Amino acid sequence: MEEENRFDIIKLQIERAQSIMAEIDILVANKLWSTTANRLYYALFHAACALLIKDLHPVKSHQGVSMSIGQYYVTSGLLTREEGKFYGRMQGLRERSDYNCMIQITEEEVKSKIEPTRNLVNRLIALAKDK
Repeated sequence: MEEENRFDIIKLQIERAQSIMAEIDILVANKLWSTTANRLYYALFHAACALLIKDLHPVKSHQGVSMSIGQYYVTSGLLTREEGKFYGRMQGLRERSDYNCMIQITEEEVKSKIEPTRNLVNRLIALAKDK
């Protein structure tokens, strides 16, 4: 990937993460809990992709991104173990809400994840912008 193109993709990934986070209040106001869980995860995913692309790590799958976060950033101490685990829990919540129609995602389940997600998205973006 060419350097200029890579920086454009990083910028787009960051913008997407920020745009998704801006949608959260609307989804919460409308009590769309499964959709909120989905969007919270995707904000994290796009911010994580920006960081991985910045550091020239491949982005090939959701599971790969999750594993890479642990391998490159938790292991090195740039992210805490709790941040790495939180990313994984959000991926699991999104998968349960998207793929299992028997599961009802609750208000309590989602609302407790909003601020930690916002904090981790901001942390991932800060790392992606760091030279």
